[in-house]
Amino acid sequence: MEYNILGINPFHNGSICILSNGKVVEYIEEERLTRRKYDELPFKSILNFINNYSIDDIAIAGINGCRNNSSYFNEEIFKSFFIKLNFHSSNIYYFDHLHHQTHISIAFYNSGFKESIGIAIDAGGSLQPDNENIEKDTIFYCSYPNNFKILYQNFCYLPTPLSQASLGVSQSFEKLCETFNFMPLDGGKIMGLASYGNPNNNLPNLFKENNTDIDFINNQKSYNRFFPKNYSTNWHHDESKITHLEKDLSWKLQTESQTILGNYVEKAIQETKLNNVVVAGGYGLNCVANYYLKKRFPKVNFYFEPIAHDGGTAIGAAKLLWHKKTQDTTIQPQTSIYYGPKYSKKELLEGIKKYVDTPQ
Repeated sequence: MEYNILGINPFHNGSICILSNGKVVEYIEEERLTRRKYDELPFKSILNFINNYSIDDIAIAGINGCRNNSSYFNEEIFKSFFIKLNFHSSNIYYFDHLHHQTHISIAFYNSGFKESIGIAIDAGGSLQPDNENIEKDTIFYCSYPNNFKILYQNFCYLPTPLSQASLGVSQSFEKLCETFNFMPLDGGKIMGLASYGNPNNNLPNLFKENNTDIDFINNQKSYNRFFPKNYSTNWHHDESKITHLEKDLSWKLQTESQTILGNYVEKAIQETKLNNVVVAGGYGLNCVANYYLKKRFPKVNFYFEPIAHDGGTAIGAAKLLWHKKTQDTTIQPQTSIYYGPKYSKKELLEGIKKYVDTPQ
């Protein structure tokens, strides 16, 4: 009997997946249809795919602080949307209170490991109901069918204003992106700049006890203190105007942050005696840091989730629901980075011709 779950990430990198009997048969990110980078609220993706499948349950990921309610009925928008499509509210499950767990879920179930350490390094996570703090860096012990035990968690403490709070590894990349006038999610550009940087004695250590040092990186005393008051980002379009400071600061952030990640791995291996590690969350896309881990721990089995960003949480939430409801212990490693439908050569050529013939 076929059991289909619709997984949804409504936040940035909005995405959906169709999970059929525990296997992904469709996955798409909203930006592929709307051509808006990092697009959220994947209603277009849902409408494109939902009529092709009989959906039994819906698993909604995201972050709990970002639920959007309708203005009149004060209903959560996705629940209201699916009720209009004749879905019963009892078939809608929310995993937005488990943001880091949905990140690690896709990585663990795709890895092929029977049990592993799971490390989620992400700019922000869910608000914790027991202490009202936001998860930042989380280390899990993972095993089948749906055991995700938290071994360590780093928080952004509230009600401390975010402008005064210590920030995590990924958030420090976002802060430097802001200084360089990049989009907050453009951390890959910082990683690229880092390859041109060198040690610089004029720059202080940016981290303290696995958090960014608030004396240097936050909304009030940011990276800007290292630059002149009239600092300009004209170097985006004129490479002759870039200075060593941009490169060296990027290098320092990359170097210090990947060392912290390596320390997390070492700590978790010592505690669990496991030799399998999966990595997800936005920082999991940092291929330089991933290579650093491979060199530092040559005997450890690593799995770096290709869809480590928030888009992958649609799959993570769907898999969490599948394994929770069925208690399935079948190991189904992901063998390809390609999801979604296959197209014949004829269909591809017709699509290319249609695109070429359409005025842009």
